[in-house]
Amino acid sequence: MFHGWEYDFTSLPHWDIRNEYHFAYDSLYENPSSDTAVLLYSIVECRMLCYAGFLAIVRNKKKPELMLRVEEITFWDSRVVFSADGALVFAKPYLWISAGRRLSVWLVFIFDVSTERFACFRILANDIDFTVKERERNVFIIVADEQHMKQDASGLPGKLNGTKIELDALEWMPWSEINSFCVRLMKEAIEARYGFFERIYRRLAERIRALICKTSVKT
Repeated sequence: MFHGWEYDFTSLPHWDIRNEYHFAYDSLYENPSSDTAVLLYSIVECRMLCYAGFLAIVRNKKKPELMLRVEEITFWDSRVVFSADGALVFAKPYLWISAGRRLSVWLVFIFDVSTERFACFRILANDIDFTVKERERNVFIIVADEQHMKQDASGLPGKLNGTKIELDALEWMPWSEINSFCVRLMKEAIEARYGFFERIYRRLAERIRALICKTSVKT
């Protein structure tokens, strides 16, 4: 039981991770307005001070039922935000896609608990700590961490701060497609990462060949 939510969360996929990682923990975020709760579970430290776990959404606290579970990717702890009416859930997945030049495309998932749809918003960032805040109806903004803005000499956090997320401009998909969508995202992330290094190796090989040709001409 979490905060009065009497649901058998132990039946969720990957719950048994804690059998291997005894320091795994869970975090529940609830919104009384929509009678909905988001559970991040089997949270572990993925890298230094970065904690992520699997996501499940339940509703009806008196008699809880599972609405959604995301099995293919994990989400950052302390990065779950509800809209004012509780109908929308914003979550930041532990996943980024290389965009080259040391920049990455970070993602924000948006789950609509009233229509059971989801959308994904992409933001060009560089390991920037940010959250999401509601500005007006159907419009949200990226809010970069204040400390991060002060410490990052690139000025990128300040530029990203205030970036609009306009819900009407996003592509919305049914929840039934969430896990297949996440599989495609993982594939894209892997291909982008290895493709980036492949381009580096290719350029290096070209330089070596050019150097060998110059040496051959001199001899």
